[in-house]
Amino acid sequence: MPQLASYKALSLAIFATFLLLYLQYFYLAKIKWRMSRNPHFRIHPLSTEEPYRSRIRGIRGRCREGGGEKNKTLLRGWFKFNDRLKLVFCKTPKVASTTWQYLFLRLGGFPAENITEEKRRSWLLSKIPNKDFKELTTEAEAKVRLREFTTFFITRHPFERLVSCYTDKFTNHSDLRVYRDKYGVQIAAEQATDHLHGLERMFRTNLRLDLVKRTPTFRKLSKSQQAEVLRYWEVLRSGEISFPQFIKFIIDRHRDGSLMDVHWRPQVSMCMPCHFDYSYVMKFENIAEDSNRLLDYIQDNGSHVPLKEKITFPTGHSSLVQNSRTQQAFDQISETDVETLRRIYADDFYILNYDPYLYHGDRL
Repeated sequence: MPQLASYKALSLAIFATFLLLYLQYFYLAKIKWRMSRNPHFRIHPLSTEEPYRSRIRGIRGRCREGGGEKNKTLLRGWFKFNDRLKLVFCKTPKVASTTWQYLFLRLGGFPAENITEEKRRSWLLSKIPNKDFKELTTEAEAKVRLREFTTFFITRHPFERLVSCYTDKFTNHSDLRVYRDKYGVQIAAEQATDHLHGLERMFRTNLRLDLVKRTPTFRKLSKSQQAEVLRYWEVLRSGEISFPQFIKFIIDRHRDGSLMDVHWRPQVSMCMPCHFDYSYVMKFENIAEDSNRLLDYIQDNGSHVPLKEKITFPTGHSSLVQNSRTQQAFDQISETDVETLRRIYADDFYILNYDPYLYHGDRL
């Protein structure tokens, strides 16, 4: 009898051990299955290594904590896609987005010889011929691509992006006058009172400058005031506003609830990283290396149209120069205005993990 009891105890112990292992196996399998279904755990092969893994997980974590805009329509023209490449790219201006649109064309089989300088100039005034979500009929079509394709976007420090936008759109750095004529002239007219010293009515009546100079009002001004009026009269014509005027325009429009132009609209508002999970996130500060990693992945997978030579990202970007230009621009505006900008672009700073105090305004 003692032997039988000992045998039963041993059998029960073995059975309990196997049962425990069995339950543990299925419990772990269930957890693994749930993780594979949960986007917060899924990591695309492009983002399994550092620093890309931390970027993805950081954005997802900060979004879960309550940042960013959600539940917005996806049928927007800045979501570019290619069904053959199985790629979706959120195009935010001033983050090398134009270069990436050309890369999209090349990878999709658009002949390089057809991307002429004349074509480039015409596309800047219309759009580069990549497909976008605005062409789709339903949001369901967009969501399928976001779920099944490789998705990516490029981030940039919000203040560096603002300075880049200003330089490209409102100075003679570019020979394309579209934004100077559309916004620059309007901004200059709205802020004329601050610069024309009582002569703004003459501007509104289109009085010739030579006649303005003869008026008693003009002659009573000091030499420096007269010089400012003459200079600003040219600004009213050219739309080449100052950086402080550009910033005042953004702040004023934000206060009255106006929709921002895409070139200075917050990146999070456009790409909605809290609305769905991206496969890969690039930083403008490391754009060549980050881009070539993605280009290698696309070309190694063979989904692109066969090309005569490997496509790589063009070189020539300098973060050091950009940082210097940004601080020089911000030296022209007050710290009070800079603090307002920090609030306007708060989601970009928080969700995309940029330092809002990297640049400061004039504290005097």
